Amino acid sequence: MNRYDTIAGVIVIKVPRKFGEGHLRIILTEVRTKHGLSVIRNLGRRGLHLICSDHMLNPSFSSKYCSECFIYSKEKFLEDLKCAIRKHRANALIPIGYESTILTSMNKEELQAELEYEIPVVPWETMSKVVNKEKLLDISDRIGVSPPRTRIFSDVNGLEEIEKYPVVVKSTSEKTGLKKVEYANSKNELREILSRRVKVGKQIVQEYVRGFGAAFFALYWRGRMKVYFMHRRVREYPYYGGVSSCAESYWHEDLLRRGKRLLDHLNWHGIAMVEFRFDLDDEEFKLMELNPKFWGSLDLAIESGVEFPYLLTKCMGGEEIRQPRYRFKKFQWLLSEDVWRIRTSPNPLESAKEMLTDLLDFSTEKDLKYIGEDPLPTIGRAIYTLMGLIGGKSFG
Repeated sequence: MNRYDTIAGVIVIKVPRKFGEGHLRIILTEVRTKHGLSVIRNLGRRGLHLICSDHMLNPSFSSKYCSECFIYSKEKFLEDLKCAIRKHRANALIPIGYESTILTSMNKEELQAELEYEIPVVPWETMSKVVNKEKLLDISDRIGVSPPRTRIFSDVNGLEEIEKYPVVVKSTSEKTGLKKVEYANSKNELREILSRRVKVGKQIVQEYVRGFGAAFFALYWRGRMKVYFMHRRVREYPYYGGVSSCAESYWHEDLLRRGKRLLDHLNWHGIAMVEFRFDLDDEEFKLMELNPKFWGSLDLAIESGVEFPYLLTKCMGGEEIRQPRYRFKKFQWLLSEDVWRIRTSPNPLESAKEMLTDLLDFSTEKDLKYIGEDPLPTIGRAIYTLMGLIGGKSFG
């Protein structure tokens, strides 16, 4: 592990300089995820100096676009980041994963004092409303961005209020150590799930929305929307609901309106994903969550012509950007989601057929395409995909 001594008592005088791609020296955090690799490749193609970091070794470190790499301690995130900024002469910071985005928001003022370019993350006053799903549900109700019918439980009393099954169970806070989402098909199942989960905090129980997943993605700068994109999920891992294993570009006026309304209300700054599910019964989009960071399906947006990471650096440099007209594409993530999806499916043969159909369809973009451009991390993710089939775990 790379560790750095704290540099104390040094006064750094920052002289503003004209923005240029060759001048930016950006620290990227939590690069082990597939969207971390997407950010690295997008910015690397643009010739930016990337200082890639995480709290563990991972395949993304082997990308040809990583100019420098270091490992930080999760427990000493602020201390390690400040030391790394000085050691690597970084002048910009873009957090990628959820955990580092939250820690950056909590310590934004202190980290900003070390950097030349503005950190593209909302202050903690705003972020705290997003990471607490109970607060977010209250906000969304007030502004007319409706979630599914919801109950919040701090114990197992009151289950008679739930009349319709299946239901989705998730924590009001991300940092619980529990599965992100669980599903209950009966009152007995719900009681068993809640009895475990309420021990670590309040739990949200929502009706299961029969329909498809869709999302609104946006880049905001100081409260103003600069760029947006939308997608529709084609397949998910796990099979019954989770992250995208295959998705396609999408556009819907009501999805744009609802996503923008929520982010406008929050006076957003930086990157965000507002996740919805289209309810086939009510024929409207229901809010699932707001993800205050880059998202897993980022490859699709970039391949469709909306280069969120690069456009974000343009905003950081004070440049004006315009909404690109995006192309309609379909993208498949074989490493590892679409392969792993098969083992969670009630009909593995049918899921394998769906995977192979897109794999053999030349019009469908795939993460395998990057093996020629940036082979080592793609090979590394392929190894972890195979490990996952025998009980291992992917990097996201």
